[in-house]
Amino acid sequence: MIYISGKITGNPNFKRDFEKVELFLQSQHKQVINPVKIIMEQKDYLRFTWKQCMSVDVAKLILCDEIFMMKNWRRSPGARIERKIARLFGIKVIYEK
Repeated sequence: MIYISGKITGNPNFKRDFEKVELFLQSQHKQVINPVKIIMEQKDYLRFTWKQCMSVDVAKLILCDEIFMMKNWRRSPGARIERKIARLFGIKVIYEK
């Protein structure tokens, strides 16, 4: 499985951006974890704090074999944390070109 990581907060196009990457990875025959979809499937997700979103995301991330870092990952505190966690858990880090 591969987890998508990138900037969400402050990115008005985050849903479209993550979906585009998800479709690309699926075309490469990858089983994809899209954190945007995971959070939006939760009841009352609009009331979630950033910390609550990250806790859900990290729980999914550590189940993955790979993480795909979108080009904008450096501008996201959450994505930087996800990258650190991936490296700590030995999850392969792939960067968008």
